[in-house]
Amino acid sequence: MKRFCFAFLALLSLSFSSCNFMKEDEIKEENKKEFIPVEKIEFDKPTIEIEVGQSAYLNPTVSPSNATNKKLIWSVNDYGNIQFFSSTGLIEGLKPGKAFITASSENNRSIFAECEILVKEGPCPIQTVNYTYDNYTSDYGSESISHIDSCPAKGNPNLLVIPIWFTDSNKYIKEDKKNSVTSDIKKAYFGTSADTGWQSVSSFYQIESKGKCNITGTVAPWYNCNNPSSAYTNHKTTVELVKEATENYFSTSNDKKDYYDTNRDGYYDGIVLIYGAPDCQQADAPDSIKNNSNLWALCDWVQETNTSSTPIPNTFFWASYDFLYDSTKAFSRAGTNYGSGICKNVLLDTHTFIHEAGHLFGLEDYYCYNNIAYPAGAFSMQDYNVGGHDPFSLLSLGWINPYLPTSSCEITLSPFQDGNHQTILLTPRWNSFSSVFDEYLLLEFYTPTGLNKLDVDYRYSSNAPRGVDGYGIRLWHVDARLTYSKYKDTNNQWVYSTDLINSPTEYTSNANSYGIRTAMSNTYYSSSVGEKDGGNKYITPLGQDYCKYNLLELIRKTAPTGNYATTVFSANSLYVQGDTFNIDNCSQFKNSGKLNSGKSLGFSFKVQSITTGDNPKAVIQITKL
Repeated sequence: MKRFCFAFLALLSLSFSSCNFMKEDEIKEENKKEFIPVEKIEFDKPTIEIEVGQSAYLNPTVSPSNATNKKLIWSVNDYGNIQFFSSTGLIEGLKPGKAFITASSENNRSIFAECEILVKEGPCPIQTVNYTYDNYTSDYGSESISHIDSCPAKGNPNLLVIPIWFTDSNKYIKEDKKNSVTSDIKKAYFGTSADTGWQSVSSFYQIESKGKCNITGTVAPWYNCNNPSSAYTNHKTTVELVKEATENYFSTSNDKKDYYDTNRDGYYDGIVLIYGAPDCQQADAPDSIKNNSNLWALCDWVQETNTSSTPIPNTFFWASYDFLYDSTKAFSRAGTNYGSGICKNVLLDTHTFIHEAGHLFGLEDYYCYNNIAYPAGAFSMQDYNVGGHDPFSLLSLGWINPYLPTSSCEITLSPFQDGNHQTILLTPRWNSFSSVFDEYLLLEFYTPTGLNKLDVDYRYSSNAPRGVDGYGIRLWHVDARLTYSKYKDTNNQWVYSTDLINSPTEYTSNANSYGIRTAMSNTYYSSSVGEKDGGNKYITPLGQDYCKYNLLELIRKTAPTGNYATTVFSANSLYVQGDTFNIDNCSQFKNSGKLNSGKSLGFSFKVQSITTGDNPKAVIQITKL
């Protein structure tokens, strides 16, 4: 959930290792240990072939396995043909040609291994998206707010995570359990898959970004705010706590503020407050908690212009510790049974924290706030907190570059969640497409593997779908065009233009335009649902006439009946071998065979083949009409 129509995430921090002082006899004993040198370095493949836009992983083996220092020094001779991420071994093909990657032993540079990378031209152009959410939120205001920024989606963003202790927190976390909860928060944000039994926030986004975003950070000591949880009931009180807790951390530690502003925009990459009280929907919580709707998980902004020379808070996340636990785990780790997470198949439940991190980066919610439909099918991280991210989200953050057909061609896709994140983008604006803020279709090869696997094997919660245990093409319709505010009406509400734009670069500020935002929403208008969970507050700013359109819609093979989809993602949603798609024959498009913009798509496709097993592939025939 996010407080407004945009949300963002990621942060980093400097970590310090403690010094261990050994006694003299211990030092002598340490020096007696035999130094075991590296004798050999090998790659699993001496040559790797990839296409432009594709990825592969380099896997070195150091022998002997018990070598004292197995650290490697990397060198790359790439001629601009590849991008290499040494922290993960990821290689991306940028343009046709050769490259050479060498790994040498840190202790003996004469021990090395070399791998040749051959990059080939693919079946159609790979499009580099030049304008993403990072540019959007940094360069332009939204909803007339003077500055909305996001956590940097590339590089090493630093998060400052501050646990908050209320005067009533000892009812929910026993004093002797504070350290164990702190340890679990560290594991949830910056730990490994072994620490959580699935993924931490950091490990999840390292996989999804293909190593482009490596979240680090610091978990501060508990901040005693000297107020009960009932004192924080709205945006204003929470913002004051964000500022107060952040300033206290820097005034009581030797940490540097600049470490947490990695893009140097004057705002911390992200502040995370994990409060020591149950969330308001915790069934066993007292009424004082249940009646405080602010005690939930949300992303928000301080919304203040920085006039100082040091960073200040803006983007922040606010959530209870109890999302990490079920009742059994909560009793073990916190001393009480307040747990809103689901730990049956994991050690710590990080789903909510990962979802909200997506907001910190700038991603939207894709569920319908009125709970009357499932436009995006409910099985993706920004929808119902399950599975991996959809291709639109990763495209929006600049983490993937799609195939962009300009003519008929045949494209072979590997599984989207296998780390390559290959996707096909179909648009009538192929000759000028360079921004995520447009209207187009995306094709991914869905498989029950990778970051999808946990939520395919097990149902996360009763209101979340279980992923499909099958293979096929998942088709998405994106309408990320933008609108801009013109003036305020007599009710002091912004009026937005129906003259939609396809990129913020097309927007020119003038006396009657005060900001831009995405025009479409995944929330439908409902006269009967009311304002529960935000209700009609989250429909498109263009009003009811535009509610038939969605920011992100799952185009099912078996189209839903009625005005919108009331069923979740299922096997019937997937296009499998032999299936074809032509927009003229798909009733999900509201303008009779055309895009929302009224343009013809200009392409159809057929799933030529799908193979499963150890090396799943989907072959797609794209036809330009």
